[in-house]
Amino acid sequence: GGHLPSLTALGARLLTGRGAPQMPSQGSQMIGLAADEGDAQACSIVSVLAAAGLTRPQSWSASLDYLFKAAQLGDWRARQQIAILVNSAGLGSRLMETADAVPWIEARAAIDMAAWLRPPAPKVVTESPRLVVFENFLSRTVCEWLVELARPKLSEARVHNPMTGERLADPYRSNTGMGFGLLDTDVVLQVVNARIAAASGTPIQHQEAINILHYATGQEYKPHFDFIDPEVPHFTEVVRREGQRIVTFLIYLNDAFEGGETEFPRIGTRYRGQPGDAIMFLNVDGQGAIDKRTLHAGLAVTRGEKWLLSKWIRDRPRAQF
Repeated sequence: GGHLPSLTALGARLLTGRGAPQMPSQGSQMIGLAADEGDAQACSIVSVLAAAGLTRPQSWSASLDYLFKAAQLGDWRARQQIAILVNSAGLGSRLMETADAVPWIEARAAIDMAAWLRPPAPKVVTESPRLVVFENFLSRTVCEWLVELARPKLSEARVHNPMTGERLADPYRSNTGMGFGLLDTDVVLQVVNARIAAASGTPIQHQEAINILHYATGQEYKPHFDFIDPEVPHFTEVVRREGQRIVTFLIYLNDAFEGGETEFPRIGTRYRGQPGDAIMFLNVDGQGAIDKRTLHAGLAVTRGEKWLLSKWIRDRPRAQF
């Protein structure tokens, strides 16, 4: 009947298959129509699709066009993202404080996507297994944004049962977390994905979804591997069908805690980053075989709370919806 929010909602369901058959092309067309007709939420979704290159060519320019349109239509979250992406803290503050005469043209010119997609140089911790650190990989502002997006949606973290593959709560992993589906993301998160792809030298299509992990005092993740063990019968088929997790990328998001280091007991090292620092390690060796030296743990937090971004990267493309 021409009700744009309904068109957007139906398009989103078809795009992801949540509560409707999964029909990405049709869903994207509906959302695009609603965006062109002036629905702010639809513009925000299209900005993500353009950034990710899903159902349309990848284009940061188009992504920002739709993000600015959403902000101008009153989408406050879109305006917040623009304030984060501009390369001037003063201009970002003005965007958040100004009700009238918003400096949209100035803000658009102040977003340097080339800089966002150029990660810092890695610092090698160990060559074998390959473990490197990226200092100042994300700004504190982006870290705070990620934490606040995840905070209301935390749930008990789970582990995979090696016999059935079922995801279960287990005392081995006592933290909470949130995984970002496509419609949970935004342009800032898509920029983070692209930055990780550039730093790791892997295609963005090989990434699993971002997970934000939260460790309260006393919580931990005991020693474990991130690779999918092909020697376990249930996981043999998983690796064949979905590929191996070859890279782990972790970003520390805060510093208001004690303890909580990432420990690698078999190579005798621990890592504790400052907000925005990242650590990356390869879960396989040069021949693609699993590397059991990558055993690692999230040590117990002894005071405060720890926030961490976790990203796994496979050896082949992943389903993006």
